Amino acid sequence: MQLPNGADAHIPREKLVDYLLSETHAVGKSKAKFFRGFGFDETNVSQLERALLTIAQQEQVVEINASVHGAKYVIDGLIHTPEGAVVRVRTVW
Repeated sequence: MQLPNGADAHIPREKLVDYLLSETHAVGKSKAKFFRGFGFDETNVSQLERALLTIAQQEQVVEINASVHGAKYVIDGLIHTPEGAVVRVRTVW
């Protein structure tokens, strides 16, 4: 199954910068360590955004979890990093 309305998926810049790349965010800092370890930072945040959106729009949902905010869709995929590596990531939409 594809992500419902996946073509309309978007990621606010604040979520990318202040969460996924934040080395001080209580929850996001472990994600920031991962992404920064592969060369992602504020100078190439658009590359990270495009990679994550490509996963949302092209890969299959592998799991659906209920939350107080509605369904959470889990999608795994590959991203190309600024350092030239290809890494598998798990995304939640």
